Amino acid sequence: MMFNRGFIGHSGCFGFGYFGMWQWLIVIGVILVIAYFISKGKGHRKSDAAIMILKEKFAKGEITEEEYTRRKELLERK
Repeated sequence: MMFNRGFIGHSGCFGFGYFGMWQWLIVIGVILVIAYFISKGKGHRKSDAAIMILKEKFAKGEITEEEYTRRKELLERK
């Protein structure tokens, strides 16, 4: 009879098999790690863009050297 195998059957829980379930867990883990590093890297890009804007303001003479240094130090701390 086909139903004698029980819940797990030949292919494991929900048809994935035991090895297949571990593969999916590994894939999901790798995706989460990649997403973490991508989101972590975005913060550095924002501060780099802010420093570039600050450099432009200093080059145009809109802010003084002291103001530039103070703001740059604040941005680099974040």
